[in-house]
Amino acid sequence: MRRVIAAIVIIVFGMVVVATTVVSLGRYCLTSNGGDTRGLPARPPASDE
Repeated sequence: MRRVIAAIVIIVFGMVVVATTVVSLGRYCLTSNGGDTRGLPARPPASDE
């Protein structure tokens, strides 16, 4: 039973990590056009090159 609980915890943790990564990357891609910069620096990285 302990293995099942450990597996569930690991799976949930992995899903949370993947979800937060996807959300943060999606939010960065949506806001990196310079129009809406909520939660980002005033200038996206590499925009001055």
